[in-house]
Amino acid sequence: MKQWEGDDIKFVIVSVDTDIGALEDMLGLTGATFTPYIVPAAPQPKLLAAVAGLGGTYPEVIPYGIVLDRDGKVFREWAGWQSIEAWEGAMEELLQR
Repeated sequence: MKQWEGDDIKFVIVSVDTDIGALEDMLGLTGATFTPYIVPAAPQPKLLAAVAGLGGTYPEVIPYGIVLDRDGKVFREWAGWQSIEAWEGAMEELLQR
């Protein structure tokens, strides 16, 4: 996914884990190069409202992934772990729009 990173595209992972070292270890195992951020777990109503404001549905499952378009709206979202191929397919589709 690093091939797409640039001025218009940024990949990050936001986690409610409390140990950034464990998060970085997990990312290392997957080969992901996302910038990791840890945030305290948000109360469900606030999280649901934030995702809904972007056009998503947030099914209250972790992990939950979102690809936002250039306007900051949800282009694709997933509940549960997804393969790198799923993410790459979404990026290719989005960039062809």
